[in-house]
Amino acid sequence: MVDFEWYRSFVAIYQSGTVSAAAQVRNMTQPGISQHLAALERALDVSLFQRTPRQMIPTEAGKRLYTEVIGPVEQLERWSVPSTLHNRTAPRDLRLGMPREFFYAYGWDRLFNAPITDHRFQFSFGQTVGLIKGLLENKLDAVIATQRIPDRMLHYQPLLIEQFGLVAAAKVNVPQKLSLIETAQWLEDQPWIAYAADLPILRRYWQEVFHRRPQMTPIIILPDLLMILRAVANGLGLSVLPTYLCDQAVRSGEVQVLWTPEQPPTNQLYLTCRKERLSTIEIQTFFKWMLDHDHHLI
Repeated sequence: MVDFEWYRSFVAIYQSGTVSAAAQVRNMTQPGISQHLAALERALDVSLFQRTPRQMIPTEAGKRLYTEVIGPVEQLERWSVPSTLHNRTAPRDLRLGMPREFFYAYGWDRLFNAPITDHRFQFSFGQTVGLIKGLLENKLDAVIATQRIPDRMLHYQPLLIEQFGLVAAAKVNVPQKLSLIETAQWLEDQPWIAYAADLPILRRYWQEVFHRRPQMTPIIILPDLLMILRAVANGLGLSVLPTYLCDQAVRSGEVQVLWTPEQPPTNQLYLTCRKERLSTIEIQTFFKWMLDHDHHLI
């Protein structure tokens, strides 16, 4: 007879990648976890992992078993929590990471019009590299990523396309009848506000639109796109921002899209999770909820 605890240990190893990490997750000793795995493999008469010095790699049988048992295991674990037994409508945690400005400008409507009523949302804001690190460490369940960081443990689902615009205060005007190069040179002489000293957003915009490296030194560096938008609106300088972030300010006349190229630069956003969590109810519901909306941020 197969013990439920063996399945819990198998899932912990599958999700964490090592016996030592699984032992920490389950608050057990490494020999105890290893014994559970060995007992399960004997009971099922199958090898579930390929042992390597640094990692436990699931076999095809292990992958199939995980897909079959992860739902029931998570459900039984939820029902095993005493507070849940006394309150069957207790919310389930859904730990989400995303850029702060995306949530501020776009995430509110999706969150508070969500059909998910039995979840408790925990949000973490930051840059994609840090959020992906949290995802790989099982500190987050899903991430909205602004770039695709290769890792065999991650699943990426295209979500939205954001477009970038060169924005300025309403009173700023570009001289007329300038060539493309002259326009770039005039713009470079203006005061600029950048997200970082290495100009990540400005550099990409300049290379794609003007086909050259930007030749400007920003007068202000603000690692927050919402703060940059406020600084632009107050006439402190020009910047390049996602246009969805500026829509309200443009409509109110606080800022303007100063330069509109024929093909504005865009960037793909992704819904991201660990591959082994993709089939869980929480992740599937969250992905469907996000993907039911339009796929462009223009």
